Amino acid sequence: MAVYTLANMKGGVAKTTSVLMLGRIAAEQGKRVLLIDLDLNGQLSRLLGHWPAGQAGIFTDWYETHTLNDALTLLPAPGADFPLDGLTVEEKDLVERITAEARQYDLCLIDTPSGYMPF
Repeated sequence: MAVYTLANMKGGVAKTTSVLMLGRIAAEQGKRVLLIDLDLNGQLSRLLGHWPAGQAGIFTDWYETHTLNDALTLLPAPGADFPLDGLTVEEKDLVERITAEARQYDLCLIDTPSGYMPF
């Protein structure tokens, strides 16, 4: 499995669009693709039609991946920013579970917010 994270300190540089297009291309080539939306704005999630009313979050519904077709799956946007060294035991378990989930795919693409992310 390959994991790619698109990151940039500046917003508006096509990170989300690139994740979406790369994911679609890989899925069209028969790869199983996991898209992870870590941007609090959740634009990737919105572009793919997912934004649950009253809730959004990798912490609250990490297990609710949304299969868009047989090859493309979305893990929706998180509800909060968090530093890796400040994670609780439950949050560290979450990271491990996401990692385990990603292993089921050929490609994992991660969309990040603009600015600094400590992980």
